[in-house]
Amino acid sequence: MSFEEMNATTVNTNKRIGLRCESKLQSSPSFDFLMRSERKRKNEKIRREILTLFNKSDNLGTNGAKVYSVVEYNGKLSIYNSCADKEWPPSKSMLVSDAVVAISQ
Repeated sequence: MSFEEMNATTVNTNKRIGLRCESKLQSSPSFDFLMRSERKRKNEKIRREILTLFNKSDNLGTNGAKVYSVVEYNGKLSIYNSCADKEWPPSKSMLVSDAVVAISQ
């Protein structure tokens, strides 16, 4: 339920039960701007973190490691591949059979 729908529901409920007050959470241009700028900051932070991950993956790749990274955020995929081998990235079955070290936290 969006903010506007919640606000309309609150006002309609108040009218039904005879209250004359309106919700204090009115939609205003400044409030909408703050919400948009907050979303924009969050998306920019995620974008920078993905870029940092790919830069670190590239550093590993230049030192001889094969790296394949996939990040899904908001339905969008960001993919980094350090090499263009036909064998890379490995298939799921190869990953399961070649797993040597399990990392847990």
